[in-house]
Amino acid sequence: MPVLKYVFQFSIVVGSLYVIILTGAYVFQGNLLFIPGKEMIATPESVGLDYRDHYFETADGVKLHGWFIPGGDSNKFVQLSHGNAGNISGRVGLASVLNEAGFNVFMYDYRGYGKSEGHPSEQGLYKDAEGAMNFLKTHYDVKNENIIQFGRSLGGAVASYVAAKHKTGGLVIDSSFTNMRSIIGEVYPFIPASLSKFKFPTTDYLSDIKGVPVLILHSRDDDLIGFHHGKELYATASEPKQFVTLNGGHNDSFLVTKEKYLDAWREFKETLENEK
Repeated sequence: MPVLKYVFQFSIVVGSLYVIILTGAYVFQGNLLFIPGKEMIATPESVGLDYRDHYFETADGVKLHGWFIPGGDSNKFVQLSHGNAGNISGRVGLASVLNEAGFNVFMYDYRGYGKSEGHPSEQGLYKDAEGAMNFLKTHYDVKNENIIQFGRSLGGAVASYVAAKHKTGGLVIDSSFTNMRSIIGEVYPFIPASLSKFKFPTTDYLSDIKGVPVLILHSRDDDLIGFHHGKELYATASEPKQFVTLNGGHNDSFLVTKEKYLDAWREFKETLENEK
């Protein structure tokens, strides 16, 4: 009987700790998902790129910061929506690859990230991406058909949202997930996915996109977002579409397989130009 008593007491303690963990995960999940960095560790100039510094406002009045990197005589503009951590200064290497592929690049920070004001939220990130696109259209006189929405990791859901709502010229999703609940269940298996306040339903947005060229990039070795997410996104996308398998981890696949990455973007650029 004493043994059963101790087992019962131990179970109560473990159960209580689990409830506390779940409560904390629910209350503070925004802090777990959004990890903004304020320090600017680099600029496009530090990797040899010409650039212009910009500030613009979203529809709800939040002031955001971004960098525009010209791509010579190209009329194609890539709008880069980054992942959940850091800020645009940690993506200048990625911007350099896109620029080398022949694109104009506009990289911006979500609210609360880098030099952007405000605090991040799911709906806020969508407004930020729409604000960035509107800035491109008004300041640089770019048509929707010449804007490629590009999202990496969390940014894949954001880019897909904008492409679905505004029918841009193309969509590229790199190392992203199908939806937030599915990835929570894989990264934090001890936390019920139903507790997620966030949806970021990338596949839902993808299913609404018709007649827009789509490129999906994902590494077999992705150590955060499983390869199967990329394949499911590709299966959801409508034609014309392309899937490119990369190598390397979640944060460095575009560098580990740089030549393949470059070739994929160059081929995608040809696809966009042939769509005219």
